[in-house]
Amino acid sequence: MGLHARRRGRREARRDVHLLELPAHHPGLPPRASANDPPPRTIAGDATGLLEIEDIGYDEANDAIVVMDNHLTVRRFARTARGNIAPLTSLTVPNGTTAIAADNFNGELLVAATDAVAVYRFADDGQAAPVRTLSGITGAQGLLVDTDADQLFVLDDFGSMLHVFPRTASRAAAPLRTLNAAQGAFACEGFRMAICN
Repeated sequence: MGLHARRRGRREARRDVHLLELPAHHPGLPPRASANDPPPRTIAGDATGLLEIEDIGYDEANDAIVVMDNHLTVRRFARTARGNIAPLTSLTVPNGTTAIAADNFNGELLVAATDAVAVYRFADDGQAAPVRTLSGITGAQGLLVDTDADQLFVLDDFGSMLHVFPRTASRAAAPLRTLNAAQGAFACEGFRMAICN
């Protein structure tokens, strides 16, 4: 997504966002930042509401940073935000949320919990209900939206299965296909995933 969060040590909760790299079409920002470069700016402080950052994404349509916080809340900040600043929105999501994905083409935010994938609109705030929910998930660890193929990839079963659904799948929809890590169909390393067939 072009955004990376520098995380603190294990003993300290991650409560700040260091912006290290942003999409190249934004002028005036370093085109290639590494983990050793000082961040051009930081979002941190009590007003941010950040408790423990779990995932980060980019809402290109609204030029906003999307942060999954403490498995319970998705907070959106302006891309140019810095310092101790309140989020634009704070969306309450299902407890146990493990990952987020931004579908910039369709203006949707996908949120993976251990047993479902909930889909919201980017502007949703507070206790907004999801647009749709895909159930039957058994330990989602990651999400990817392929807008060209109009498909949703769900890394499930705690990383051992990769289900491919129609992008707008809901309720207990069956996957179009399922790839199995044990059969060498894909491999995961940290947050990187390669599909082999």
